[in-house]
Amino acid sequence: MTTNHEIKSLTGLRGIAAFLVMFHHFLGYSLGDSRLAVFSVHLYLAVDLFFVLSGFVMAYTYHAMFKDGFSWHAYKVFLGRRVARIYPLYLFASLLCAVLMVFGIIEFKDTGHIGYAIFTNIFLITGWGFGPYIIGGPAWSISTEWAAYVLFPLLITLTLFKPKIWAAITGCVAIGILWYLGSLPDEAYNQFHGRGGPLAIMNPTTIGPVMRCICGFTLGLLAFRATQIDSIMRFANIKFLPEILAFLIIVLLLGRTTDLKIVILCAAFIVTLSLENSWASQILSSKIPYLLGIYSYSLYLMHVPISHMVDALDLSLPAGGVHYEKEIIIFIKVTLSLLLSVVTYKCIENPGRTFFKKLFKS
Repeated sequence: MTTNHEIKSLTGLRGIAAFLVMFHHFLGYSLGDSRLAVFSVHLYLAVDLFFVLSGFVMAYTYHAMFKDGFSWHAYKVFLGRRVARIYPLYLFASLLCAVLMVFGIIEFKDTGHIGYAIFTNIFLITGWGFGPYIIGGPAWSISTEWAAYVLFPLLITLTLFKPKIWAAITGCVAIGILWYLGSLPDEAYNQFHGRGGPLAIMNPTTIGPVMRCICGFTLGLLAFRATQIDSIMRFANIKFLPEILAFLIIVLLLGRTTDLKIVILCAAFIVTLSLENSWASQILSSKIPYLLGIYSYSLYLMHVPISHMVDALDLSLPAGGVHYEKEIIIFIKVTLSLLLSVVTYKCIENPGRTFFKKLFKS
């Protein structure tokens, strides 16, 4: 496994995760109390899949920069590349949502602290417990990933470059923290739409979101270490294991208290996909999932403002002639979100990354 080789199945997996987050936001809490509703609500765990996947990919791409110990130069290069990757589109999405708030299309619930909210959003610290409000919907998770990047040298040292016992202890601590967060009552982490699951921790006035991300990110780092252990990879190479893991994850999404198990299985699934020799890997590497992966960051950030703008239009279809009004509106939102993600990728995300790389000379 070489770091200059793209694992296309993981790019495709990122695309599927972004699509599932969008589906969750458009439909997640509107299906009543059926098993399908439980499945839909639990798709919020696609965000945790992002965290785990990010940890794996960061280790895969950047571990060589820190294998000989901490270096300020390597650290600055790493952070510069991450800023170039996430900040241009993040800033654009935040500004767009701020404009929509000015026009009343998105509600800002705490106008007395708007200046403070702008400050915390611009400096990517909203999800660190500073609150009080998020500009940009899913952008809270980008701020928590930034925290993981800031801690990257420490986390990668504990998980990759220390003896196995250190890695095992770090993994147990990460799982223990996730379990603890999931065991807290709803009141401890008051959610925007009610608590969809034990790990649905998004309240920016607590440290829950950043701890949720760092723990998932750490599991991703450990998943990468697993790919360096021959005995684990021989097991991971068992025929149909990726497909079995994918099936188990889907089944567990139908359960109400299976969230932590799903996150752990996602780490194992990523390990098996890294071998690139399974049907699951071929499917995720195919054209549509791969393109979704290319545009996934744009899709992740842009679908929320699109949803608010469509809602603001108050589309009402002819009474009596249309039986699936909600489904048609969701189709419109999905279509516009996909189209806009392509536009913002080509016009904002990609050029912005190039500009910031030149700015940081990384």
